[in-house]
Amino acid sequence: MTIRPPQFARRHGLLLVALLLAAAPARSAESPQPRVLVVFSHDRLLPANVKYEEGMREGLEPAGTQPRVALFGEFLDSIRFPGEAREAMMARHLADRYQAHPPHVVVALGPQALDFILKNRASLFQGVPLVFGGIDHAALARTAGLPGTAGLPMDLSVGPTLDALLQLRPATRQLVVISGDSAFDRDWHRIAIPQCERFADRLEITFWNALPFGDLKQRLATLPPDAAVLYLTYLRSPDGATMTAAEAATEIAAASTVPVVGPYATYLGTG
Repeated sequence: MTIRPPQFARRHGLLLVALLLAAAPARSAESPQPRVLVVFSHDRLLPANVKYEEGMREGLEPAGTQPRVALFGEFLDSIRFPGEAREAMMARHLADRYQAHPPHVVVALGPQALDFILKNRASLFQGVPLVFGGIDHAALARTAGLPGTAGLPMDLSVGPTLDALLQLRPATRQLVVISGDSAFDRDWHRIAIPQCERFADRLEITFWNALPFGDLKQRLATLPPDAAVLYLTYLRSPDGATMTAAEAATEIAAASTVPVVGPYATYLGTG
């Protein structure tokens, strides 16, 4: 299975339209277009974020039509700049920037963005509808019962990917599962463990999580012919170095002696 942000974001576009219609009476004559603020968990150039933005615009601004909304984007960049001090600075920035022209709808994409908005919603965007996405079903539980919220969880599943791998390469006997050391990397590792256990009768499964990137590439170069690699995400190494998941995919594919599969469409074409 591949997770395709544009399709996912277009579905959120339908939720946004409904919320914008509900918020329409609050708009003033000076603001004919409703304002949508999208808060991303990670940095601007992350391939998934680029795809999300494309999907949002396609869903809200179909080709050949006038823009229905004014879209604004803010990026927490939580992998490279984690911590409460950074979050407090971001909250001050949003308060200053949107004080005179607050958004009519806030969209939080990713678990860090959702947690940030939920923590600061009362002080920054009191009463503003919240749409969220890019989270798993466990994070969805944190929104239960909250007024003015709507969202769609991602299906973070590796089972279909491994099924396809075994169909295409039935001689595979060993599986190495790779993830990095960021909070998101560790979440993927946690989610993948029980899903991979379903294949334990057919595969010898090893988890290489949070290894130094140089060590990881050296190990990949020694894998036997009957092995394959499941790459989840590698956004941060144990020494604090950061990269995009697609950048890591390129180096992992180049270093590996065996095929590499992964759950994201943005990995296609990296090797």
